[in-house]
Amino acid sequence: MIHSATYLALREDALLALREKRLLDALAAVEGQLSYMGSWAFKQQLFDIKQAYSMLLTYLKQGAADPSRFQQRLMFLRQTYELSERIHREFTLQHSHQHRADIWRALGSEEAEHLLSEALRGGEQDYRVLFEAAWVSPVWGEAELEAADAFMETEEIDDSLKATLISGVMLRLIASFDARQVEWLMSILRRDVSVALYDRALVALVFAVIAHEHFDGTAHVMLDEARERKHSPLDFYPDIREKLMVLSREERYRSRMLVLQKVLLSALEAPRYAKRMEEEIVPELLKHTADFPKINGADVEEIERVLRESPGLQAAQQALLDRLSDFLEMQQRGVDATFSSFRHVVRRLPFFNVAANWFCPFSLSHPEVAKTHVKRRSWENALKNKLCDTDRFALLKFIDMAGKASTEQEQTASHDFIDAQSTPAVSFEVVDEEGNPKAGEADELRAYIHDCYRFFKLFAYRNEQEDPFGRNIFLLDYDVFSSIFSDGKNLLDLAGFCFRLNHYERVEQLMRHIPDNALSLALQAYNYEMQEKEEEAVSAYEKLLLLNDDEKNVRRFADCLWKFKRYEDALIHLIRLEMEHPDEIDLLLRVGECFLLVELYADAVERFRKVIYLSQNHPQAVRQLAWCLMMQSDFAASMAEYDKLLSSAPADIDFFNAAHNSWLSGDVPTATALYREYLEKKKTDFAPKELFEDCKPYLLRLGLSEEDFPMMIDLLNCGL
Repeated sequence: MIHSATYLALREDALLALREKRLLDALAAVEGQLSYMGSWAFKQQLFDIKQAYSMLLTYLKQGAADPSRFQQRLMFLRQTYELSERIHREFTLQHSHQHRADIWRALGSEEAEHLLSEALRGGEQDYRVLFEAAWVSPVWGEAELEAADAFMETEEIDDSLKATLISGVMLRLIASFDARQVEWLMSILRRDVSVALYDRALVALVFAVIAHEHFDGTAHVMLDEARERKHSPLDFYPDIREKLMVLSREERYRSRMLVLQKVLLSALEAPRYAKRMEEEIVPELLKHTADFPKINGADVEEIERVLRESPGLQAAQQALLDRLSDFLEMQQRGVDATFSSFRHVVRRLPFFNVAANWFCPFSLSHPEVAKTHVKRRSWENALKNKLCDTDRFALLKFIDMAGKASTEQEQTASHDFIDAQSTPAVSFEVVDEEGNPKAGEADELRAYIHDCYRFFKLFAYRNEQEDPFGRNIFLLDYDVFSSIFSDGKNLLDLAGFCFRLNHYERVEQLMRHIPDNALSLALQAYNYEMQEKEEEAVSAYEKLLLLNDDEKNVRRFADCLWKFKRYEDALIHLIRLEMEHPDEIDLLLRVGECFLLVELYADAVERFRKVIYLSQNHPQAVRQLAWCLMMQSDFAASMAEYDKLLSSAPADIDFFNAAHNSWLSGDVPTATALYREYLEKKKTDFAPKELFEDCKPYLLRLGLSEEDFPMMIDLLNCGL
């Protein structure tokens, strides 16, 4: 009887001992692993390692000075690690019920051990056989490496098959590390291959490192502040590590790796934004469909136009448009826009129960396309949209289902999905350092990462394998990738992208490694502001203005000071802006509000009157002017302004404040009527005891007494 729990404990003991370089303990744990396997070859390999290491230790005990002892020990550690990985692969395939083991058995067990070599040499044209043979393949030897190289170099073989092979190797590497497969991926990155093949090899290489790197602590570490890296299989392969460092000096590798980092970070946002779409945006859209202004196309600029040209929109509609604009901006950052709809339909498509179908590129030569009972014209237009391959296959299957549907319900479900996927959407390429979407090559990588993310999160057997998206996907934390981000420009670019994803803590830690300049200080200040770190934000803005005090930075600093209620400091910068833009309404309004809040009412009145003159009775300016006049005890002038508000489109608070003014002027009947109207607006006919809590200090200064407030509340509640 196979005791899997005991075997897995021994496996973990072996890996832990290897991480800590305790070779004898690792060999003992591997010997325990072997007690569950009957492989004579594995036992002979273990015996050879133990004998050779024992000989080395004997020489050392005798005082022999062997300058190569550390290299020899590293070799023994590597051999022990590789043996442990081979044992674990065979144990999993022979004794587990995992999906990968089922595939291995379906391919013929023993035959499967040689199937990949035969498929590569024969130019295999069945994408599923090629993918699955790569996924369950044993450790590669020189023969497999040469066959894989030859396969990639054969021009007659379609790129879609080559891409499928790379993805199969990626899953194989995630399951179990293989140095030759890693070297093969690096060789692809050194060749002049297509963007699609280059990106697949890059992703496979990154995921192979991510899946096996061991950190002390939780995921998403950051630079020097986080947990310590404990071990990577690459520690046993200094030659591979050196080749990766050489590769990191190539411009194509560096630029694509930077794009990949952005796309990986964006991919993690898919569930959060899918939830927002389902819970916030879609219900509101349905609620306001009838009275909503027409939007010509889904992009941020169009929504901004609607907001600009529709001043009469209700607050709920404006809030919805703001949320929709924010959602579309996140699509532009690379977030999977159709993850939500795909998640709901994938269970209905048996096509996606086959792992290979998540990774084989969509093309007209794909056998699934050829056998679909759909007229080409019926789906070709729908596929013009920028979709990832899993979306394309899902769309194709649903179009086929719609053509075959025997019930109205089936037809409706199919057509609903087709409509959702076929609607022209915003372009959501990765953005440049200024936040502008990049066209072209970013599409390939974004789409492939979306496919990978969906596979690791939605595949029926996803829990049987390591999920790279559940680990630390911040590449700067991996020493073999960190040099790519070593220069300030790339770090600043990455920090800016993280900021646009609202990853403020990550930005803060990145900024500590970027020299101060106008761009970095602006980002740093804004990032502190978003985290509500007042002192740090103000300090960063002050440094920024010493380097660059242009109008944009001054406005941002003034807004920051306003946000943190430092109104006197804000006025210093706002008055400077006012001198340069004396007729800017929003600026005048902000200056007036600052004067109001520091109780310089005469200065505030001057600004509000100017705004009213320039804008023809700006409601907010009238509202603030009325308050300032009341605070100056000019109750008649204040009431004249409140009358303007109450006769047009008053806010609830206007009734409340107008009531104060009437009360202060001695007109109690009018005050009582206005207070009751305010309570009615708040859907209550009862005045609570805390009704005047917030405004009491102001009203006391203007002449009321403490005794007035409970009496007014009684008057409002007595029904007279």
